[in-house]
Amino acid sequence: MSEFYQMPDEIRGQMIQIAFAGVESGQGKKSKIIFDCIKEIYPTSAAGDVGYALIEVYNGNYNKAINLLSKTIKQSSNCLEEARVILLFAMIMSGKKSEAKFKLNDFEKNELMNSEMIEFTKSFIGSV
Repeated sequence: MSEFYQMPDEIRGQMIQIAFAGVESGQGKKSKIIFDCIKEIYPTSAAGDVGYALIEVYNGNYNKAINLLSKTIKQSSNCLEEARVILLFAMIMSGKKSEAKFKLNDFEKNELMNSEMIEFTKSFIGSV
């Protein structure tokens, strides 16, 4: 890929939506190809790793998703809110509900997630 080419945000967003839809429909292996491309083209974005983590969550590999996203959040420059939401979801699904609550409170206190995502995650934690 040319170093001068920058994929328009709209196209990148559509690619990510297609890949996420693929994961949700059980097509993780096919979606991984798109996440691989996103990761290669945008190495400082968390988008590719969020996709990889979703694949792990859908396969029941919660700790693998948690480890990946914990590292990604420290190293990435964008798509961090999405990474935080999936991290919390993986923590809850793995049985780490109290740790997820603590981390959510930290994200809220430090304004690292928008209020809508905070409330959504709180309601999910409460329903589990």
